[in-house]
Amino acid sequence: MHHGFALRYLADVMQWPPEVESHELNWLGVMSEFKYDSYHDFLSGSRFAESLLAWLQQFEITDRAIAYKILKEKLIFVNLPELQHLVRRAFPAHILPCLESRTARILGCPRYLLRSNKKSIDALNELVKRTLFIALSDGARIDYFRRATNDQVSNEQVLTTFELSDPKWTDLHEELMKRTGSSIAKFEALVLIDDFTASGTTLVRQDDQNRWKGKLKKISCDVLKKRPELFSTELEIILHHYLGTQRIYDSITTKLTRMKSEELFAPLFTSGGPVISFGMLIHDNALVLPDGDRQIDSLLDKHFDPAIMTKHLLLGGKHVKHGFAGCGLPLIIEHNTPNNSLGILWAESPANSCFPRKMRPLFRRRQRHN
Repeated sequence: MHHGFALRYLADVMQWPPEVESHELNWLGVMSEFKYDSYHDFLSGSRFAESLLAWLQQFEITDRAIAYKILKEKLIFVNLPELQHLVRRAFPAHILPCLESRTARILGCPRYLLRSNKKSIDALNELVKRTLFIALSDGARIDYFRRATNDQVSNEQVLTTFELSDPKWTDLHEELMKRTGSSIAKFEALVLIDDFTASGTTLVRQDDQNRWKGKLKKISCDVLKKRPELFSTELEIILHHYLGTQRIYDSITTKLTRMKSEELFAPLFTSGGPVISFGMLIHDNALVLPDGDRQIDSLLDKHFDPAIMTKHLLLGGKHVKHGFAGCGLPLIIEHNTPNNSLGILWAESPANSCFPRKMRPLFRRRQRHN
């Protein structure tokens, strides 16, 4: 469908009077061009305007204004330039200050005096050389991170995954010894990088039998415990996400307190425990949570198809009306939509669903688990 026609037909679907139509179509045209059309799952000839048109028509006429309100007043869309900015800022604004603090503690000097003499500067540079950076998922944009830090960090220090072969771990150790000029060198800091977290279940969780699961468990058991020759006994661990919420910051802190008493997580706490940092925190005021807006709650209840729930989604609760684990995010990231976002934005009813109001996504999500 032609983009302009889709927008004009949208005015009929929404039953806007002429004065409202002009304003809203102008706004949609601008937002489509500069943000929404860049979503990766849109195809040529069928982009945001066409998706919005199909999405709105699934609702009754009286509900379309509420659905449009979610789009216009609540939606947070992070496009590629914005995400790249967070990637570029990760090392100088968040990771390097943590390394400076560790260096200052070791030298016994205030951090603000760290760059005042050659000895302390050399100590900081040495710590940077002994730091390993690992992506926790492909969303970490580790290729862009590597290019953004290539004047400070060696390529051999940046990994796309922690699931490496034994020869690769050996190569990393050999490169570390060459870089530092020491035959007994170990990594003094480990930086784990990902794009986004809202529930924290991918990082760490407990199943129905209280067994620990998640990437932090794998890092602790499959990397740190198995390769003591690579890592310092006082390893500094930094857990950095480009995006997060204030709620998840508090949640991860609480989980770390529980994990500290577990022997299997001991390697994560050799230097006091992971340092948590975020490039940007989404404030609680931006979330769409139950009992926050009666009209939105009613719409989410009315247009939720239980058939979309899979065993993976059920890990976060009985439904995803307010997103996985009830996170209430109105968030879209250009390369995909988090399942923590409102289900009405990304969920699609399966073909065999008997639900009378089939769910159509505005920003179709590419599921990691099918």
